[in-house]
Amino acid sequence: MSPVDAQNAMATFVLRLTAVGMSWPVITLIAHRGTGGRYDPDALHVFNRRGRGGVRWYRDGGDPRAAVSWAVGAAVGVCAVPTPYQGPLLP
Repeated sequence: MSPVDAQNAMATFVLRLTAVGMSWPVITLIAHRGTGGRYDPDALHVFNRRGRGGVRWYRDGGDPRAAVSWAVGAAVGVCAVPTPYQGPLLP
């Protein structure tokens, strides 16, 4: 593998990782705005205490709407990243 190929592979990896990861902060900011910036501090530490329940307990501890939103956002992000391996959303 030549240095240019290695550099392209690393750039592609970083761009796609960023595309996948950036959906989650957006979802977190939307949730923050939805709660008016107020969180229940006790409910944030339920998992640390190996407990169950709390204000944010949805289905077995997960939020299906947030997971689906993240998956859709990640898929769109990966398809729109300009890399040597062009995604379908690019011209």
